[in-house]
Amino acid sequence: MGQEKDLFADYAGQVDEVSHLLFTKNGTGFDFNEAFLGREADLNVGFPGLTVSADFTGDGLDEVALFEEMLYTPNTVPHFSRSIIRINRSRGDHFLPNGSWFSMADSSLDFQHVDFSVAGDYNQDGYSDIALFYNDPDTDLLTVYVLQSEGSGFSDPLVWYTCDRNDFNFTALKFACAGDFNGNGKPDIAVFYNYFGTTPDTRQSVFLFESGGSSFSLLPHVYDATKDTGRLYLVLDDRLIWHLKPIAEEIGWNYVQLLSWCKPNFSGKGRINGDWNFMNEYILLFRKGKRSMMLTSDLTTTHSWFKETAPQTNFKKDYLKKVHPAQMPVNLIRRWISRTPGQVILDPFCGAGSVCIAARDMGRDYIGIELSEEYCKLAEERLALQ
Repeated sequence: MGQEKDLFADYAGQVDEVSHLLFTKNGTGFDFNEAFLGREADLNVGFPGLTVSADFTGDGLDEVALFEEMLYTPNTVPHFSRSIIRINRSRGDHFLPNGSWFSMADSSLDFQHVDFSVAGDYNQDGYSDIALFYNDPDTDLLTVYVLQSEGSGFSDPLVWYTCDRNDFNFTALKFACAGDFNGNGKPDIAVFYNYFGTTPDTRQSVFLFESGGSSFSLLPHVYDATKDTGRLYLVLDDRLIWHLKPIAEEIGWNYVQLLSWCKPNFSGKGRINGDWNFMNEYILLFRKGKRSMMLTSDLTTTHSWFKETAPQTNFKKDYLKKVHPAQMPVNLIRRWISRTPGQVILDPFCGAGSVCIAARDMGRDYIGIELSEEYCKLAEERLALQ
């Protein structure tokens, strides 16, 4: 665990025994060995579904976090129990117990109410943390707690996100995983959401909890925020086309066509020696609901191929200069908006605000959402320049 991605499993073997099985990647499949054997009385894995592995100590090897419920019956107080997280450290081919890293009374945090646990270095301090999706049936407030690793223990639960049960119900979550999905260098959490229903056409979605280093923000579901007959322009390179198209269609978007933006001032990069230089980006165009007519425009033709100069730092007009690594030319966005029906333009990843500038120039209303305070201020400054 560390160099290669291996698999781990808890196994209840003989009576009163619990084993850790380590499945190690061997090139064509997996080998497995019994990496730890303990007594069930000493290793009460009460919540195997919450077990996560990550580098909690910062030593380059993944540890295993086991969630337990510890029962106490002291003579002086009534019966109560505690929620415990124990860490087993990896030694490459076996595990060693590293003691309890977290302990809290069930009255404050009960693992029975945790729907999912997801590990990731959410505060980017070099130690992996654990996010808990907490679903307390006695309240309408749902919470994502983060237990921050300090290298030898976890912090008390920190509230990183709260919402009302009626707005986003954790009960509908089917799976959750961590990763840098938006490319900002911070680990986010993607959750797979199954809308309540039993018919084959029951909608399913993927939501993203974006990390800001000390809190999560639930990015708005673009499909739900879009009116019928609305359009989605999804800008991406060729390697993501085949991956994201079926995901968008599964959410409910109807694919329309593939557009292409050519950058005449971009020399491009050959990804493998001898490949064609990569000088353009692609745009997947989707619609919501029934087909409706695109608008006519004097700004552009109806061709699906666009030639626009990519932003550069030496442009004379300040609001057109390159100030963001993924910045698009305002004029290209104006051309798209000019043929797109609807009054409100939404950009859930607005960066330095180019879409907002183009929408304003075209007389449309706009909504821009951006996690970075730095880029929010930059977008406001660019919008004020013209």
